[in-house]
Amino acid sequence: MKRHASLMATAILIVGFLTSCSLNPKPDPTRYYVITAMPDDPGLRSAAGVGGENAEPARGEAEAPLGQTIGVGPVSLPSYLGRTRMVTRVTDNELRFAETERWAEPLGDAFLSALGRDVGFLLQADEILLYPWYRTESPDYTVRIDVARFERDTSGAVSLVGQWEVRRGSGETVAGGVIEAREPVEAPTFKASAAAQSRLVASLARQIADAIRADS
Repeated sequence: MKRHASLMATAILIVGFLTSCSLNPKPDPTRYYVITAMPDDPGLRSAAGVGGENAEPARGEAEAPLGQTIGVGPVSLPSYLGRTRMVTRVTDNELRFAETERWAEPLGDAFLSALGRDVGFLLQADEILLYPWYRTESPDYTVRIDVARFERDTSGAVSLVGQWEVRRGSGETVAGGVIEAREPVEAPTFKASAAAQSRLVASLARQIADAIRADS
């Protein structure tokens, strides 16, 4: 009888513990980040020299709308950036993947979306098509980006390394360049790194928009 009572008491304690855990769940520590586009961030526009009292006139604002269709993409990234966990480069040969700091969407999709919106904003283009587009659609210009590196280092600063190319709708290459940029941060946080990555995408969009407008 005593053994039975002891087992019952233990079972009641276990049930009470599990019930307490279910009623007081631990909050999810995961934080999610996005690449911000210029139309959504006045500070980002100012950093890119678009508008504001002390900023240089933006080409898209100072000149007439481009009046053409721009196809943006594809954007290729290293496979290690294909996951949602944010990456820190510790050394040239060592990467660290964050457990609780994540992108809200695949980084390639975020990069492409922000770049397309930034280019469209700067050029005031008639339409921006994001890769892949329908075969029936014929952009006046297409933009391809091959990214070799796009992650933070242990200080939180971000590097963007790669190549970009602009072609006319006919397939002729009209401009291109090598990307080797590093954006510092005020604090070594993932939030600051995500903001720095947004600035790098905006800077790349400015180069691409200038090249397209120079040819149009």
